[in-house]
Amino acid sequence: MLLTMVSTLSLSAQENNRLNHIGEEFLPSMALIKTDIENGKITEINQETIDNYSKAISLKTEMNVELASHIYELKKGGPIKFEAFITEAEGISPESKDFILKIALPKTGMTKKNYQVHYTNLVNEIEKSEVSSAEKDMLLAYNSIAFNLKMNSVAEVNNFSGDSNGCYVQGLDGEYNHEPAGCVALATGIGFVAGFQLCGLWCGVGGALVFGVIAAVNIC
Repeated sequence: MLLTMVSTLSLSAQENNRLNHIGEEFLPSMALIKTDIENGKITEINQETIDNYSKAISLKTEMNVELASHIYELKKGGPIKFEAFITEAEGISPESKDFILKIALPKTGMTKKNYQVHYTNLVNEIEKSEVSSAEKDMLLAYNSIAFNLKMNSVAEVNNFSGDSNGCYVQGLDGEYNHEPAGCVALATGIGFVAGFQLCGLWCGVGGALVFGVIAAVNIC
């Protein structure tokens, strides 16, 4: 349901985010790959497949078999404790980790306007922060992805119930149910951090795309 809504809801621009185009291009790119997987068009992941989709989608990524395999191995390893994964990530400053958690874990069930305010305020906080320029770009890119996911699925979020598709998020303070858009946003956060650790911003975007597609195929 989440990705089919892309065709019926217009993307909302996050005007104060200089990397908002990443989020705007992320959803249709993820939708294309998800659809092809469900239609049996993708049977294996190799460099040729990656190169073909890099040309087919508008989203800029830096992707190779090593990164795709790394993300897949993370998923195959079983449930990931999201907050622990972020707080224990190497090579990322504590301040950036706090921002990642704020981006990934807003209150569920908020109105479209409240989500917009939440992510807009985070952009201002990130730009004013003391984190490195590389981490600022990572945070702004991830913020744009989460923002566009939430803004394009807010109707589904507000209609979410315990009987709907979703996921159980393992946090430091326990396990709780999360709606589909939030699940995909969390998955993209894991993929983004994993990719960023390997080779920077565009690998982060690629990692977010791979893990986001995995989540979308499984729960949306």
